[in-house]
Amino acid sequence: MKKILPYIIVIIVTALITAFIQAITYKNPMDNLITVKWGDGKYGKAFYGAEVYFIKEEKSYSVKAKIRIGRENNYYHDCGVIGVVQSPEEAVEKYGEVTWTESGLLIGKEGTYFLSRKEIEKHR
Repeated sequence: MKKILPYIIVIIVTALITAFIQAITYKNPMDNLITVKWGDGKYGKAFYGAEVYFIKEEKSYSVKAKIRIGRENNYYHDCGVIGVVQSPEEAVEKYGEVTWTESGLLIGKEGTYFLSRKEIEKHR
């Protein structure tokens, strides 16, 4: 027991340090969320979820989007950067509206970003 006790102590201390670092560096993903809206597709009701969020850059915020495909999985279409704004408030103002249509997905006021349904449904 005396031989393994130092190893047990090292494991416990390492686990505590890791937990502490994670606790102080944790960033809630909801902090960057602009909006989420589910839409129907040919594969089912509320099958696609448009998730719009921002990432802080040096002097601005990049607005990004991804389309979740189905639920309870990590499958999505990455739209990449769909715009650049100067503040989180501007991000919500410009990109907070999501509309699913027969022809595709519109994100933002006056359809600032458009992704065709054909492109969205390419996953199968």
